[in-house]
Amino acid sequence: MARIFMRRLGVFLTLFLVAVLATAAACSSSDDDGGATDGGTETPAATDGPAGATDAPDVTEEPDPMDGPDDLPTSLQITAVDNVFKDIQPSQGVFGTIEAPANSEFSVSLFNDGALPHNIAFFDEQGGSILDDGEANGAIILEAETASVTFMTPGPGTYFFNCTVHPLEMLGDFIVK
Repeated sequence: MARIFMRRLGVFLTLFLVAVLATAAACSSSDDDGGATDGGTETPAATDGPAGATDAPDVTEEPDPMDGPDDLPTSLQITAVDNVFKDIQPSQGVFGTIEAPANSEFSVSLFNDGALPHNIAFFDEQGGSILDDGEANGAIILEAETASVTFMTPGPGTYFFNCTVHPLEMLGDFIVK
């Protein structure tokens, strides 16, 4: 949850900075009097490039590094404790959310910090088929063990994950963007 908040805060701050820079660029070019200065000479901006071009960088051309699937993780570490995916579920019985980029290799490392066995598996829907032809099914691990599962994510959409040992308690949405 904190990771999502920080990502959204980063997006907000980036957009705010872009807006400030765009406003500053617009203000600096709005006092342009047709390319002439007090001495009557033309500025280079009036002769270089299209009409209205200035030396100020165009901040809208740069892709926002916080926008799109490039900012989504391709690997994740999760801890299972007492029928909860500790890092992604706020409390028992509450859905968690995992996000990943579409059509990419995705790895999840699961550490069992509880007394009961756990795993994590990813499905096309609740009660459906395991993703990536069954490859998205992690091994069942006991207390103090760690196991990883690596698979190719499908196209964009909302899918499902759970612990197959505790499917009604340890579950959530797998959002692929």
